[in-house]
Amino acid sequence: MASLKTHLAVEMTGLNRQEPWEACRLGRRPTPSPGPLEVLVRVLCAPINPSNVLVLQGLYPWRPKEYPCVQGFEGMGVIEQIGEDVHNVSVGQRVIASSGDADQTGQGLWQEFIVVPAMRVIPVPDFIPNEVAAQFSVNPWCVIGMFRTLATPKEEYILQTAAASVLGRMFIQYAHHQGVKTINLVRRKEQIEELKALGADEVININEGDVVARVREITGGRMAYGAIDCVGGELTKVVVESVRDRGTVLIYGLLAGTNLKGGILDFIFRGVKLEGFYVGLWLSSFSPEQFQELVSHTMSLLGQKVINPLIGQKFKFQDFKNAIKKSLEPQHGGKVLLVSE
Repeated sequence: MASLKTHLAVEMTGLNRQEPWEACRLGRRPTPSPGPLEVLVRVLCAPINPSNVLVLQGLYPWRPKEYPCVQGFEGMGVIEQIGEDVHNVSVGQRVIASSGDADQTGQGLWQEFIVVPAMRVIPVPDFIPNEVAAQFSVNPWCVIGMFRTLATPKEEYILQTAAASVLGRMFIQYAHHQGVKTINLVRRKEQIEELKALGADEVININEGDVVARVREITGGRMAYGAIDCVGGELTKVVVESVRDRGTVLIYGLLAGTNLKGGILDFIFRGVKLEGFYVGLWLSSFSPEQFQELVSHTMSLLGQKVINPLIGQKFKFQDFKNAIKKSLEPQHGGKVLLVSE
């Protein structure tokens, strides 16, 4: 039975292409009680991911069943209550929570409390801070998924766009740990040394010179084994030209809009493949054992700081509009986080 208490929630009320923060309002929702095999989580920290903003803008195909609804696919908090037959966690325990179906259920983590199935929460070890735990799934799993999809041999090169993003930095760290080299495209020269300090092998400012020629020089004419691209638009054509024959380019974002360009001859005569990557589809075929392996692998990477999420500014739920605006700034300085009191 639902509780008579209420809590703060950032409620999505519609779509707004130009000002996505205006697609939300601060509201109050009844605080539910957990049913059997469920837990009530008091949300402490939840990130604003690009996918969240794209949903608010109406640029992603997801549409909630009804408004108002609550965004937020990932986050962390503390177990407030447990339902019947819950034995894997206890009250007061810090946990990672996810709501990958928030677009359908309308119950995401941009709110102070959320009920989730007990088997979908992951205990947080003491050595992982809240801000890191809140970023446990979306970016790390996207990095791991794309890396495994490309199956790049050690010492070969992967090219990536928007390399200074939070995900881009993680990809550099992960590839370096796996013995794979990276060529990283950025737009500002001050990012070059910063990314090299993380383990980037090569960093190219796309505003200076011929990217394809530079990749050819770096690789001794072999070109990149594969590439990941979150920009699209005109840049995708450059990325496609930078991979070798039969290479694969994974596109996973739309920073330049919903369209892209590619040279048809590269696809016909060089056998280059251009594929979309969405982490939800990648995970959809996982067995429980495969999923647990991914969780354990991610926890190990974070615990050893092999990948170290870049933490940005924190905003209280009440200040969500400024938080969304900050996340859209070109130099927002790390993952923007919503936090409770």
